[in-house]
Amino acid sequence: MYGNIYWFVITITIAIIASHSSTIFLFSYLLAMFFFYKQKKINMLFLLLIILASTIIYFYYEYLQTESSREIPPYIEEINGKIHSEVKITPQLINFQFQPTEINSDIMITYFLTEKDNLQSNNEIKTGSVCVLKNLTAQNNFAKNPGQFDYQRYLVNSGIKASYTISTLENIACRNEGKINVIYDFKRKIVNYVEKRYSTYTSSWIRALIFGDKEGLDDEIIALFQRWNLSHLLAISGLHVGLIILMFYMLMLRLPFFTKEKSQCVLFILLLFYPLIAGEAPSVWRSCLLALFVLIQLKFKFAFSSLDILSIVFVVMLLVDPYSIYQLGFQFSFIVTFAIILSRIIIHEAGNYLQIIIQISGISLLIILPIQLYHFYTFNPLAIAINLLYIPYFSFIIIPLSLLMVVFSALPVIPQLFDYFFVKIQSLFSTILERIDESLYYPLIVGKFPMSLFFLYYILIIVFFMFWERQQKIRAFCVGVSITVLLIGISISPYFNDEGTITVLDIGQGDAIIIELPYRKGVIMIDAAGTMTKNFTEPSNKNFEEIIKPFLLSKGITKIDALFLSHDDHDHIGSVPFILDEFIVDKVFTTKYFDKAWISEYIINNKETAFHHLTGGQILSIAGHKIEVLLPVEDNFDKNDNSLVLRSRFGPYTWIFTGDIGEKAELELMSLYPNLGSDILKVSHHGSSSSTTDEFLEGVKPKAALISVGVNNRYNHPNKEVLERLGEKEIAVLRTDQSGAIIYSYTKKEGTLFTFMNNIQNKKGRR
Repeated sequence: MYGNIYWFVITITIAIIASHSSTIFLFSYLLAMFFFYKQKKINMLFLLLIILASTIIYFYYEYLQTESSREIPPYIEEINGKIHSEVKITPQLINFQFQPTEINSDIMITYFLTEKDNLQSNNEIKTGSVCVLKNLTAQNNFAKNPGQFDYQRYLVNSGIKASYTISTLENIACRNEGKINVIYDFKRKIVNYVEKRYSTYTSSWIRALIFGDKEGLDDEIIALFQRWNLSHLLAISGLHVGLIILMFYMLMLRLPFFTKEKSQCVLFILLLFYPLIAGEAPSVWRSCLLALFVLIQLKFKFAFSSLDILSIVFVVMLLVDPYSIYQLGFQFSFIVTFAIILSRIIIHEAGNYLQIIIQISGISLLIILPIQLYHFYTFNPLAIAINLLYIPYFSFIIIPLSLLMVVFSALPVIPQLFDYFFVKIQSLFSTILERIDESLYYPLIVGKFPMSLFFLYYILIIVFFMFWERQQKIRAFCVGVSITVLLIGISISPYFNDEGTITVLDIGQGDAIIIELPYRKGVIMIDAAGTMTKNFTEPSNKNFEEIIKPFLLSKGITKIDALFLSHDDHDHIGSVPFILDEFIVDKVFTTKYFDKAWISEYIINNKETAFHHLTGGQILSIAGHKIEVLLPVEDNFDKNDNSLVLRSRFGPYTWIFTGDIGEKAELELMSLYPNLGSDILKVSHHGSSSSTTDEFLEGVKPKAALISVGVNNRYNHPNKEVLERLGEKEIAVLRTDQSGAIIYSYTKKEGTLFTFMNNIQNKKGRR
């Protein structure tokens, strides 16, 4: 069996993929294994074990999917259970996983703290505590737009059924019966002590690098490291664990009462408990378990290869937590480690340390590229060069220094010296990275990597590494070219697609509409709603970062040919500054009644973008596509009634986009354009009572009406009477608050309307 354990990793992975897509994958794999048996490359016992393992895994993950798809109650009056995770307490909230006795799955509990709350009076909220929770309200965490992060799916893939909030601290009644909380208390005490001994800047880095808690790090620093593929330096991984083990081992060997055997025993205990202290991320468990198995192998002289040990760790982690396989950290951690082990011959041929780092970085990038593009849509080719600088810097300076600062934090004077040095050097390297980011950040935006091409990509990668290892450089080069062509093909595929799309994003209480013309001849955007910060003092980039930007990147869009701004309300233009800052925008169209201060600010900050004022009666051509400007013709002395009104034909159907016009502007439209008939109406002003009159509906005669509106908004949009008018005229109504983004897909002869959330549900049903 030695040397063949990795086959079980392959078996488990294929069985899980088959349980989520098609049994044909598993059937083909078992057929191949039977062929190997016939060729006498494996024996009957091994074949039977493979069949047994694949069958168990397949049906078990089918069961997990069935459990996760069951409906969750929107409100729970009372529930009993046990706290099942570390309790995270920040100045804003309390958060923990809860294992109910009535539900066969964990739920996530969040309570938002108020100034009146006294945690000392409820200090039994600890890991392992038995609790009674009251008045739980379910949170809607589903992604409602293409490209948007699906937090509900993330929870389910973490083994958490749903997320609930609790309204008051009195609704959490616990009694502490947990023993494991001793470890978390120990961690909390160390962290609190470190925070007292070091500056906020230094302690935040120590918390991240030694204790796996990135809460204290600035969001911009985390985003900066993500852009340059340096996130692995912020997550505790094999690098961190290896350095910590080495430092502790060397320290113990220099103490008179520690023998080699005693030192290994201490390390064994440390490796068992360190993941609990360090945040329990998959990379921490993998690294610690790998080190544990190496210690066991040294002690008992087992003949396991490094690939065998990694395979055992993979299986053990899935047995303990079957949901681990869905976590990106788990996938990245094991795929990269497997690739590095399998590429050891290539790496060993490197002449020096620099070449080794280049090869490891290159192998890591290539092996995770499809997964990265599937989730994040971009990659940064210059990141390899930056890793060459920052991996040694963190390996030999920052991580050892962080550990030393924890070990010597109780001594006088030394912590202050460490703190001073750390702040100076880390600030310098952070500033260097910021300058590089400002000058050299040119990511390749490919778009979402198609799941259907994963298999082809990894076959090409395996063949590429085989040729490279055998020194068949010409063949390796040819395969490398094929991989490049595949990636280029994905990024340019929209330019060969005869289908256009219009997406009315679910942006909350606001408008944001994106039009992709067939063959990607052009991208047009109508409005870009924004949000405000919690204290309503300044614009927030929340809508842009969470909805608009991910959508554009997932489609591989880097350039917007035309951005139409209907009027200058924040719920229509709040995200415009962020779009202009991060995307190429050729032209911005507004009315001459648009706020001149806004336009001046846009022009000053965006010299390469052309700004135009439009008047009713104009006809525009955007990338060869005709758009009619209907309103405004003259000043209506009202911001909403001065909205841009546009009409255009997309495939067989005509659309009319009405901004926020009211009854007065609707009457003007019908007066100016007797033949106003349109098939699809973007309902004005989110369905307010001031618009969408009977007369207007009679004039337009739409087949479908689309309403962009926020869930449970304070304006009670859409108005009940408006909905009744639409219903009386048998006009199909689609609402973003109910069904997420509304999507229209069209060709020259056909057009189809559907909603994002219903489309997702249909795909799940067909699986």
